[in-house]
Amino acid sequence: MRRYLWAQGTVSEPLEAGTVLAQRYQVIEFPLLLDALPADPPLPLETVPPLADPYLALSPFAITIPRPFTQIVLPQTGDTLLLLEAIPIQPADDPASQIPSLLPSMPAVWSRASALQQITWLWQIARLWQPLVDNQVADTLLDWENVRVDGEDIRLLCLQITESSPTLADLGHHWQPLVKAAARPWQDFLRHLVESLIAGNGTSAGLVNALTKALETIAAPQELAVQLATYSDRGPTRKRNEDACYPKHGTVGRVSLKAATVKTTPAPFVIVCDGIGGHQGGNVASQIAIDEVSQQLQALGTGPDLIHDDLVFLLEKAILAANQAISSRNDAAQRQERARMGTTIVVAFVYGARLYIAHLGDSRAYRVRSHNCRQI
Repeated sequence: MRRYLWAQGTVSEPLEAGTVLAQRYQVIEFPLLLDALPADPPLPLETVPPLADPYLALSPFAITIPRPFTQIVLPQTGDTLLLLEAIPIQPADDPASQIPSLLPSMPAVWSRASALQQITWLWQIARLWQPLVDNQVADTLLDWENVRVDGEDIRLLCLQITESSPTLADLGHHWQPLVKAAARPWQDFLRHLVESLIAGNGTSAGLVNALTKALETIAAPQELAVQLATYSDRGPTRKRNEDACYPKHGTVGRVSLKAATVKTTPAPFVIVCDGIGGHQGGNVASQIAIDEVSQQLQALGTGPDLIHDDLVFLLEKAILAANQAISSRNDAAQRQERARMGTTIVVAFVYGARLYIAHLGDSRAYRVRSHNCRQI
């Protein structure tokens, strides 16, 4: 296991490669560091470093924004460095090199990207805009060195804390050079969108909605293929399996559909539940959740066209319904405190060209790529 970290902070001069900080963090190419003890937690801090505050406030965007790992003080100069993990890096192009490289910046790959990729990247930036403005770090999105691309994901290198208050007009000016190299299916749309931003029209919510509609329009004729497989095991110590999944254990399948046919083709989805309660009924709770949520999602998948916010609400509603069903079963059996059964849940639901992940509890979803495996 290798944990690479990015050092954020002001230093009097860049640190030389090979320098070891706090007897643990080796400088690879400053500010890139390698943790020599990746299995050990960092030393606890007495207080949260002020530089870490916006990272913690923006933790719901963990797919995009790196996480604060620890803070160290350089003894020679007293300089303070915040070390970040989950940074946007990839293996070096040279197989013999152990030094990873940064993922490409968005402009570096923009002209080679499809319309669907381009819209997806800008949609993610639009969703980040207002939360970053609220935390005084929106200048981060106006520096392409900070905005990296990992497949269809936007990954930020670090957050830039400034006292300035950039506007949507500033964002429009920043996006303007992208128009010329935009994919033709949506080039005119992007031009009008950028001109509207520069003119001071609209809101951040309106920008997100406009890009969501563009995403759906471009995705409508696309052929989609969803592959799924489910497997569940009781593990080495339990006498019975308290987990449950949908489709049932052992299913392997492939669903081909067009984004535009979501009303006539059932939306594919998978569910994993890890029951809690031991002999008290963790297996019952997990199956109740599977039954309740799968029933509601099957109805969703062949329903009318749903906008993003409505679908998020209905996914939440399905999980709350499962929670209520389990709670009612506990009440009927007069189960108290730790005797009450429960379950975790993770749902992956495909609706048109969009994949939704919903979860409660400590079951996990991961995104696996050729160069990384990330818990999302």
